[in-house]
Amino acid sequence: MFSPEQIIGNIGEQWVYDQLTKRGYDVRMVPYYQDNIDLKIGQLPIEVKYSRIGFNRKIDRKTGEIRRYQRWQWNVSQVHGKGDLCLFLIAEDRAGLRWPFIMPGSVMAERDNFQISRHPSKYNGLIAGYLNAWETIDFLLKQQYYDNGQLAMYHLLTDEAGVYNK
Repeated sequence: MFSPEQIIGNIGEQWVYDQLTKRGYDVRMVPYYQDNIDLKIGQLPIEVKYSRIGFNRKIDRKTGEIRRYQRWQWNVSQVHGKGDLCLFLIAEDRAGLRWPFIMPGSVMAERDNFQISRHPSKYNGLIAGYLNAWETIDFLLKQQYYDNGQLAMYHLLTDEAGVYNK
């Protein structure tokens, strides 16, 4: 049996699988006991995190008024340190629309958690540039893989002639 979190996670994984298939990628699902990832395109591992809208409350210290604000939160602690993957953070809004942030795993850096507190279409923080960034997949697929699937960071920082780009 699956936990409620796993059921929600499966919704995200299936949605990403369907979207990638529609876009012509040869994607496959990875069994839960393998590699702690969800999908693969060739050797590119894909991790999917799915979040439905939630709410936090904040008490105004001056007036005592309680305000609610929306938020989406993704726990990435289980994939922490695996920078050589494609990370999907999917936010489902009140209307049931899904807003994917598609980024290289290296964006995680040392984070265990991502959170946004504005609707994804209005969010302008750290991961805003990755909203619907489907081109991230092609970028990662074009990279050279060495050492048993580890993405060589050298290739991310150099051009085709091997010149280092800052």
